[in-house]
Amino acid sequence: IVIDLFSGETASLLSIILCVLKDELEAFFPGICDAVEHELHTRIVQPYLTNREHRWIKGWGKPNNWNPWIISNICTAFLVCPMPKEDFYRGLELMFREINLYYDVQPADGGCEEGASYWMVAGVMLHEFCHRLYVASDGKVDLYGDALLRKIGLYETSVYIGGCQFACFGDGSTVLMDASAPATTFMFGKLLGEQSLCSLAATWKKAQEKTGVLQDCGTRAWREMWTVICRKELAEQSDFVPESSYVLPTLENAFMRSGSWYYAVRGAKTGRSHGHNDVASFMVYEADKPVLIDPGVGTYTKQTFSWPGRYDIWTMQTGWHNLVTVNGVEQQYDEINGADRFETDGTHTAISFAKSYAPEAGFKTVVRDLYVNDTGVTLRDCFAFTASQNNVTENFITLLKPEITDSGIVLGDQYILHADVNHQVSVDYQSFEGDSRLVNQWNAEGLYRIRMQIPCGEEATVKITLGKIE
Repeated sequence: IVIDLFSGETASLLSIILCVLKDELEAFFPGICDAVEHELHTRIVQPYLTNREHRWIKGWGKPNNWNPWIISNICTAFLVCPMPKEDFYRGLELMFREINLYYDVQPADGGCEEGASYWMVAGVMLHEFCHRLYVASDGKVDLYGDALLRKIGLYETSVYIGGCQFACFGDGSTVLMDASAPATTFMFGKLLGEQSLCSLAATWKKAQEKTGVLQDCGTRAWREMWTVICRKELAEQSDFVPESSYVLPTLENAFMRSGSWYYAVRGAKTGRSHGHNDVASFMVYEADKPVLIDPGVGTYTKQTFSWPGRYDIWTMQTGWHNLVTVNGVEQQYDEINGADRFETDGTHTAISFAKSYAPEAGFKTVVRDLYVNDTGVTLRDCFAFTASQNNVTENFITLLKPEITDSGIVLGDQYILHADVNHQVSVDYQSFEGDSRLVNQWNAEGLYRIRMQIPCGEEATVKITLGKIE
């Protein structure tokens, strides 16, 4: 028997139901609890004790979030189901050994490679494993003093934009409406002793309540219980006040704000879990409103996880991010090459990323600088090429309808995008074609791509500013 994500979740759900309602269930239907325990032993306990070939233990190349996701759920079953003491301790020994395989590959900065939404089923699953043991041992097994676990928890504060929005690159979602997520985050922060994470949870919860459109927690009943248990304490927390800058140096992510303006940018490489071809891509928000966006990903299909068909999906491609297409060449999946410099200074970020493109692009070097101040965001791209004649296309992705004017490109009658070099502009519209994930994520039926085509010699510097229309 193979244990997978959702057999693990089902086991945890049934275990919690037994823990909370065992007497009532047995009175209503005598023998049902014995039947459930039998299935848990047959489908979870014994397969885990006897089979070390589950792919999610060591992952595909390296352990991914399936590891703590499944192990935290298995832990619940082991804590609830009656079993011989030697089986229980053998199971715990295996869980600690195997969840450490995931822990050991986490970035030193605590960042979540898959993004803020995946943090809820990655770093938070480490927390839930620790929390199960903390509760079961009446606080004697306390792992919350661990420095890396603390950084993993604080990751969510660094990527927070405002409202219910979090900066996500790759397949992660930007708008997080899971009704149980704030309480889950609060519990993590409380056990870590991190007030900033508790305050973020409270601010996030208030923002969710204003929308009135929430997602349930699915099979994760324990998170629903936390929502009830923490309700009063969560409401009493102070509002979250973000810092002006957050930098994750291992993950190569930077999150900067000044006044009402905010940008997030990434370096690193394209070859990562749930990644897109988007080295040096960025997003911009103003007063918590999306101005330039990362589209994210549509509803998962077989193609999403196929190779190389995944990168035929438009949301994965360089040209549908706030990035450059050079001599018709876009970035490709690469686990080795990517940004070779990622530096921050105040609210300025500099990224060198020529190696993210195939040699056919003709790059010697390309350096992207991003700046933010109270009036907007400035982008400066500096190019050096091997050929004397080149064509650069600066791509910008937005939900706001663009209008091309003599002064620049007006976005939704609110913002203006202006380039300081000669260029030709075209605008594409990409329909979401009814994809529910994209439609719900952006509350829109599609998005726009602005393409600035710029002829270049052997060297060129392009400066583009984004500000409000006064």
